[in-house]
This record gives sequence, C-alpha cells and structure tokens, in this order.
Amino acid sequence: MDKLLKSWNECEQEVSANVTGKIPDWINGHMIRLGPGKWDLDDDFRLNHWLDGCALLCKFSIENGKVLFKSKFLESDAYNKMLMILTSVKKPVFTEFGTRAYPDPCKNVFARFFSQIVPSDLTDNGCIGIYRLRDEYYAASETCNVWRFDCNTLSAIEKVNLDKLIGVNLASAHVQHMHSEPFAYNLTSSFLKGLKYHIIKIPVQQNLQQIGEHKEESVFTKASILVSIPSSWSTCITYYHSYGITQNYIVFLEQPLLVNAFKLATCTPKGKPLKDCFEWCPNEKTKFYVVDKTSGKVVSKYNSESIFHFHHINAYEDNNHIVCDIITYDDSSILEKWTLDKLRSNEWDVNSPPIPRRYVLPLPTDKKFEQGKNLVLLENSEAKAEMNEKGHIWLTPEQLGIPGFELPSINYKHFNGKKYRYCYGSGVFERGHFANAICKLDVITKEALIWRESETLYPGECVFIGRPDAVDEDDGVVLCIVLDSDETKPHFLLILDAKSFKEIARAEIHRDVAHIPATIHGIYTPN
Repeated sequence: MDKLLKSWNECEQEVSANVTGKIPDWINGHMIRLGPGKWDLDDDFRLNHWLDGCALLCKFSIENGKVLFKSKFLESDAYNKMLMILTSVKKPVFTEFGTRAYPDPCKNVFARFFSQIVPSDLTDNGCIGIYRLRDEYYAASETCNVWRFDCNTLSAIEKVNLDKLIGVNLASAHVQHMHSEPFAYNLTSSFLKGLKYHIIKIPVQQNLQQIGEHKEESVFTKASILVSIPSSWSTCITYYHSYGITQNYIVFLEQPLLVNAFKLATCTPKGKPLKDCFEWCPNEKTKFYVVDKTSGKVVSKYNSESIFHFHHINAYEDNNHIVCDIITYDDSSILEKWTLDKLRSNEWDVNSPPIPRRYVLPLPTDKKFEQGKNLVLLENSEAKAEMNEKGHIWLTPEQLGIPGFELPSINYKHFNGKKYRYCYGSGVFERGHFANAICKLDVITKEALIWRESETLYPGECVFIGRPDAVDEDDGVVLCIVLDSDETKPHFLLILDAKSFKEIARAEIHRDVAHIPATIHGIYTPN
C-alpha cells in the first residue's frame, strides 16, 4: 500500500492507454477523478495526512473504444504557495486537516493576523469532491472555497468563495441534484456568525451571462439559503461529509464528531491542524433532521445511537416513510488511520470497519404516533422506530450486508432520491471481507457480487454508467480505477458489466508513461 502513496508528477499531455477487451460503442465521454497526489514538498518536509495532499485532477477520455489519460494539479492558492510557485516557503500557508499552517511571506504582519481569523483564508486545496452544475465543473474540499475548472484542459478557471456569496464558512464536498429538477442542494455551516447549519439551493436551469469561452458568473452567484438550523451545541457544530435527498425532503445528520468553533477560529495562530479541532463524543446521540425541500421547514427529528459516517448511499420515500441508507462506523477512528505515517508503513487497524445500515424514518401524519410501538410499517423491514415518553423517536437500524466497503455509488442519474436496489462499493484500504475488491450489493437480498483479482490491487470508487434506453436499474457498466502496489505492473481503468459484475475491458496506463494517484471521488460526463 505504501507504493500507492508516493508524491506524483502531473501528466498534462494526453497519453494513450493500452486497451484489452472491448469497450462498448455507446461509451463516449470523460471520467474525471480527484484526489490528493503530492505530500513531499522537499527533502525534509512533507504533509502529515492523506487528505492534506495537493489536489490532482485525472481524466480518462473514452471514445470509439480508445482511452486517453491526462492529469493536472489543481492550481489553487494552497497549491501555488505550497509548491513555491508564488512563495519561497515550500510549506502549507493554509491550515490543512493534519498539517499546521506556516507564515505566508507574501503578507505583511497585519494581513497575516487578519487572515488567521477570517474564513476566506480557509484552505482551497479542493482534493475531496468533484461535481458538475450545468456545464460548470467544481473541485472542492469542505471549506467555503471551491474551484471551478475546465473539464477539457483541467485548468483552474476561478475560485468561488461561498462565504462572500452566501455567508457560509464550511460546505459539503457533495452537491446533490435529482435528474431534471431545477435546483441542486448542498449542506453548509457557519461558525463566525452563530453556530448554524444551512441548506443552500442552487438553480441549475437558469441562463447566466456569458462572456467569451466561459460564463462570467458562477451558478453559485444565484444560490440562496433554504433553511438555517441552529447547532445542538453551544460551542460546536457537527462534522458532515454528505447528506440524503429524496423527492420532497433532505435528510441531515448531526453526528457526535464535533468541531469546536473556538478551536477552529484559533487553530492557525496557535499552529494547530484542523484535526485538533475535532472532538469525538460517544455519549452523544446521533440526530436526524428532515427538511422539506419546498418550504425549508424542519418537518421531523429523530435520535439514534452514536455513529460516525462519511457517505449516504441513497434515500427515498416509501409509504410515508423515508428510507435512509448510510455507510456507518462505530467511532471516528478512521480519520486517524489515514495519517501518512500509518498508510506508508502499511499499518491498518481492522477495528471499526464501515457498516452499511438502513434507517427508516416514519413521517408525521394526522394520526398520532403510539408510544412504545414500532412505527416502521414497511413490509420486510428489520429497522425500528419507537417513540418514548418524551415524544422523541428512537431509530434502530437494519444492517444491509457484510461490513467492509466504502465510497458507495448507485445509478445516480435515474435512482438518486428514489427507491433502488443496487449499490456499488470499494474495499479501498480496508483489510476485511472486501479487501482488494469492489462489490455490487443487492440491498433487498443483502447479497454481494465481488470483483477481485490480486492482493496487490487496490480499487477505488465505482462509477455507474447506464446503457442508453436501459430499462433495468443495473443495465450498464461500472468504471473503476484500480491501482497496483506491484511496481512492475500498470495501473488501469477497469470496465465491468454491471449486471454480471464481470470484466469486459480494461485500459492500462504504464508507469513509465504516467502515474495515477489514489483518487477519492469522480464523475462521468458523456461527450
């Protein structure tokens, strides 16, 4: 595994992949991936955490059965200053998740002090999430600074500051959009003007002013706050990475991994990394909020046992219930597993694996809920919801399958926010049942198909592409980047038939041609 976490160089000129098998003729488009790709800044300094690495964009262009590859570092302010392009520091001048910030020599003493307490100077190293809004592409971390980039050249176009546009300090790297709806949504928060969570809505079907090759205005200039929800804690806000969306609702969890707002506001002057602002509070409950997408009202709240989660698999409405499927952990220790020291020394703690769980949330009706009874009335559901004497509803989840996979994906275009059956996932760095594998989970039968070839292979996130005019949910292919820790062998783009989960083609990139990092998230866009 340590062989996969070296610092790479970008490959700005497209190179050809060696294709074996036959890529279906109807696959013509780009798969763009994003992840950290450089940690070693010079001979005696490196970043501390996997998520601190410089954001590297990778693109696989597929057309007429051929595949081209290119990569480029996201030209963020964090990257340019970290790599001595704009300064002589060669160290991060923004506070990263596991690495403290160092003084920026480009700023005078007053500017340095001011930048330590304003959210505009949170890192813009967008190495985590990638999304498309209309014809605009964005790379994001989890701060208010996101980068719009050109999907053809992978060059940065503009930095969008959500604090200045909307007044939010932190934002999820996962923007949610249901196909054909006029708005996309994101979960954000503020910590300088009151501890609140904000759901923002972004119009994606409006015409914006265009000058030259790119739009003058980002779609975010038209974004607005749908609802603001006060934090349950006076000094903290919850950490969140994703959330659920259905036809009519947004589901948001306050989990007991808390971000201390005072520590967050002072971590830069105190020389602390962002992770030192986090507090795991296992005695706190997990709180579920259900928000109406039209009115912005919080229509119901629920409690459950303490969990940690990054990713919602999917959510949907079913007979006056919301079914919410999530990859959960029993604690937040996964964040410590991703330190560069542990990953490069192949130290992987098998405790607290990712567990797929289903929560069923009964929606309020004219009929009052009965105390002490299971309020989940869905057929064949093992999940429970019970109201106590205080009128609070306690959720008990159903486990959907064997623990051990992460980075869940679905047939997003047609089944996001709707009743579905199949989820695709990756063992990533895990050493359990899905080690060195990707899987297709049937959430009804709880059975999983597995693709696995070698113990030296580390597959990443799966991306589903539906066949044109498909009827079945799983009629299409699954694309996945697979890295090989055996340095004598190439990395490759794997293409599986989604129904059978059997390989139909792969596109190999030899190491003497280009390097591919362990990316986190990505999207596919047709030509």
